[in-house]
Amino acid sequence: MPVIDAHHHFWRYHASDLGWINDAMRVIRRDFLPADLEKEIRAAGVDGVVSVQARQSLEETRWLLELAGKHDFICGVVGWAPLIAPEAEKIIAELASNPKLRSLRHVLQGEPDERYMLRDDFNRGLAALRAHPRGSGAVRLGEIHAEPPGIVVLRTSMGGTRIVDMLVGDPLPRIC
Repeated sequence: MPVIDAHHHFWRYHASDLGWINDAMRVIRRDFLPADLEKEIRAAGVDGVVSVQARQSLEETRWLLELAGKHDFICGVVGWAPLIAPEAEKIIAELASNPKLRSLRHVLQGEPDERYMLRDDFNRGLAALRAHPRGSGAVRLGEIHAEPPGIVVLRTSMGGTRIVDMLVGDPLPRIC
């Protein structure tokens, strides 16, 4: 059975693009490219990887898909698309035409409006994603409530709710 690293990031480091990399993470303030990862995964016996966007940028998603086309060990990409854009449906279709695209996500903790995921334009984009055959499983994970600040409430499949403590280093909610 193949061993797959299901979440890692590639980037050309620019502090202005990756503001979430704070002083505590200064060791990763450098470029991370396929050549760096390939030698590490080979040594660890990992057969392939899924590359996940680090910036909410269409340019980065296209770059990751380009890298995946050039490096066989990149099995897939989790990218980003501008769900609030009027042309979201067209962009989703373009990205989904690449067989290496596995998913799209929108990480919400960087949005200044904590109710961003409730915006009409965002939900139109999410509906466009769900309407695409490759996006039919798209879900919104959680909802932020203003009081108390930072609390995430998840709805269960049985109709109940659960409060989720914010994870260290992996903020919720997000769209996957």
